[in-house]
Amino acid sequence: MKLRHSSRLAIVALLVLALVAVGVTAGCSKPKEITLAFVPSDKTDTVITNAKPLKDYLEKEMGVKINLKVPSDYTATIQALKTGQADFAAIATLAYVIAKEETGAQLLYKSVRFGSSDYRGQITIRAEDKDKIKSIADLKGKTVAITDTVSTSGYLFPLMKLKKAGVDYQDQKQLKILEAGSHPAALIQLYQKKVDAAFSYEDARDALVKDYPDVKTKLIPLDYTDKIPNDTIVARKDLDPKLVEKFKTAMNKIIAMPADQKKAILKVYSWDDITPAKDSDYDGVRDVVKQFNYKIAK
Repeated sequence: MKLRHSSRLAIVALLVLALVAVGVTAGCSKPKEITLAFVPSDKTDTVITNAKPLKDYLEKEMGVKINLKVPSDYTATIQALKTGQADFAAIATLAYVIAKEETGAQLLYKSVRFGSSDYRGQITIRAEDKDKIKSIADLKGKTVAITDTVSTSGYLFPLMKLKKAGVDYQDQKQLKILEAGSHPAALIQLYQKKVDAAFSYEDARDALVKDYPDVKTKLIPLDYTDKIPNDTIVARKDLDPKLVEKFKTAMNKIIAMPADQKKAILKVYSWDDITPAKDSDYDGVRDVVKQFNYKIAK
């Protein structure tokens, strides 16, 4: 009897040890790679190139391979968060508001440029047209290039200004809209005389100076939108909290770096810095969405 009892105890002990080992292995497991997505506010290869310093830094700090992803448009980036094809994402202001509502995205940071965590949208025209397009109201009957229908500075806020000026954006006789896909692309449409005005962030012309040296002479600002909170860095809703904390630890180290060092890492989207953000920072954008009765195309 004693031998049988001892054998049973030994078997139970082995099973317990096996279960503990499995539990430890599962607890220590980590993903082989994570995906960081970026909205296509510029050419895909440009975004990827500018994001590489951040990718390299995160791989070193987090000890995991980072896969960079630039979906086809802003809406596709939100979908990537929703379907688990992206773990973290750098998304524009309006895209965040929508992603929060539709996917429960976790807001982590917002960007800082020129010492500010907010910015403005810019309505741009050709310099040669300045005598006939003197104000927002003069865009009635014209064609404009927008960035994306999920862009705050390249769509929503400029259209709100036009609406207040009496231009009905829903009436094609009053305003024709061409979706360019990115801020530089919208300005290129204007430069090439395919549209009468372009909506972008302030000052997106800087991204074109290399290829179009006279862009700041030929294209001039007509007006600006109200201030908009900067673009964001988010995590998908159901991401492992430990992984989120590991990401935040790495990003917080960047915040503590000297200015030139952090700027080199945060080259993507011309960020100078990042700062922790809270959801209430974007309540003003939600108010505009409600006033505008804005609906995203599903």
